[in-house]
Amino acid sequence: SVDYIYLVLVEKPSDMRVMQAHHISSLLLLWLAYSPNSHLWKAGTVFLFLHDVADVFISGAKSFHYADFEITAVVLFVSTIIVWILTRWIWFMSLVITAYKRPDIFDRWQMIPCFLLLPILYFLHIMWGSKMIYVLYENAVQGKKLQDSTDENIER
Repeated sequence: SVDYIYLVLVEKPSDMRVMQAHHISSLLLLWLAYSPNSHLWKAGTVFLFLHDVADVFISGAKSFHYADFEITAVVLFVSTIIVWILTRWIWFMSLVITAYKRPDIFDRWQMIPCFLLLPILYFLHIMWGSKMIYVLYENAVQGKKLQDSTDENIER
């Protein structure tokens, strides 16, 4: 899309490589889940759900932040962190543990890619969730205003 081309050519976010690793890993896992003769379509559906829930809250928090509704933005940001921890740290990890406990649910050709990609995604979830918690800490304890890492690129 044009937005992606603009980001790649003009304004490269500081975590662009990490985001690319996340999206490539996610797409490969989805391809493995929905590929022909795969029995993992249910796991793929859960995987999609776990990734999309927190995105709704973070998008809302950013929208209200840019509209200068800071109280609503902070409430949605706290909600994002709670949902993130539940879905991407706890439930996603239980999905990973289930995968490791039951290798019989995988076709042989799916095992190695899944067992490599799932921990990579979990590490990225921990990293981003920790960053969000730190931003909340700065806001609550140090009195700094919530700030999106892309704020310098947004014209109001």
